[in-house]
Amino acid sequence: MGPAAAYESAPSYAVDVSSGASDEAWDAFVTAQPDGFYMQSSAWAAFKTSYAWRVARVTISREGKIVAGVQVLLRPLPLIGAVGWAPRAPIVAEASADGQLTRRVLDELDRFAHRHRVQLMLLQPPSGRAPLLRELEHRGYRPTPLTMAPTATIVIDLNRDEAALLGDMRKKTRQHIRKGLREGITVREGARADLSAFYRLHVATSERQSFTPYPENYFSRLWSALEPSGAARLLLAEFEGELVSALLMIAYGDTVSTIAVGWAGAHPRRMPNEVLYWSAITWAKRHGYRRCDLVYIDPRAGAALIEGRPLPEALRESATFFKLGLGGEVCVLPSAFERIQNPVLRVVYRYGLPALLRLKGVRKAVVRLRWQWLPTRGAVSPTASRAALPARPEPRAGA
Repeated sequence: MGPAAAYESAPSYAVDVSSGASDEAWDAFVTAQPDGFYMQSSAWAAFKTSYAWRVARVTISREGKIVAGVQVLLRPLPLIGAVGWAPRAPIVAEASADGQLTRRVLDELDRFAHRHRVQLMLLQPPSGRAPLLRELEHRGYRPTPLTMAPTATIVIDLNRDEAALLGDMRKKTRQHIRKGLREGITVREGARADLSAFYRLHVATSERQSFTPYPENYFSRLWSALEPSGAARLLLAEFEGELVSALLMIAYGDTVSTIAVGWAGAHPRRMPNEVLYWSAITWAKRHGYRRCDLVYIDPRAGAALIEGRPLPEALRESATFFKLGLGGEVCVLPSAFERIQNPVLRVVYRYGLPALLRLKGVRKAVVRLRWQWLPTRGAVSPTASRAALPARPEPRAGA
């Protein structure tokens, strides 16, 4: 991509396009914003570059301080150009100037995409940004059928004491936590040396729930990229010294996100997973974080609960039902949006890709490759109808 390029977009604003592996100024900006998300951090970009992604950051500054920007992950497409993916972006600091800065940062993103032949731009906006959604539609973006990121989650407010957090939970969940603690389930914090044990649990979960696990080096690379900043955290639940379940978390900004869990299926009556998640919540609170994000619930549950409808019966024996028992606020997030620059490719993509993905062989190839970079199209979460805990959040691609 070449060295960073800076130029004036307006008398009081400067635009910068950079591609460095680390960017302290950008990270400081992202962590300071309510919309800041770990997938917009330079540490996450460093992790993704180990899988042949490239990274670019388009930022807008005023008086030397970043006020808006977007980090884009790029994947080359032979002979065509590239695909760009920007989760929870763009980030805009000044709510009072949201419309102006939003238009400005999208203008610069458009220029960047044109210069670098980004034929397909995929972008998931932050939640609660109605002006941004309207602006995207005005620019020709449309909701994508590709499954790029979760669109429903539960966020637990940690600005309360533990009694209040327990009181917000389902009665059965509270009882299970207390039973697990009485039965002797203990939780300790893990380190890199524990990743292999965590991975064995991850594979055991995949076999029990019939999904394809991430390769082991996915987690080791993730740990290498995020652990130096303290963002990667691992909790291990044990019974009498036996490892029973484990939870991988990312601590970033004011939020701890529970991104992957593994369980061997042992000691279910001792409620190890309830104790494990309760320990994650109390760990986050004890370390000064303001929110615990459970990352994924089935979108059908999110829509039903937001609209005041009962939970679909099919989800009452699911990982989503388990997470709902932990309390917190159900949040429905915007789906990802897409825009294809070339009109010919736009026609091929919109009419040819669905036909290709109906072929069994193509679907199998996508499943094999999507953890690396390919997005899924209209995928159903592997946790949507299973009673055990999810081994990782959906989607597997683009994350």
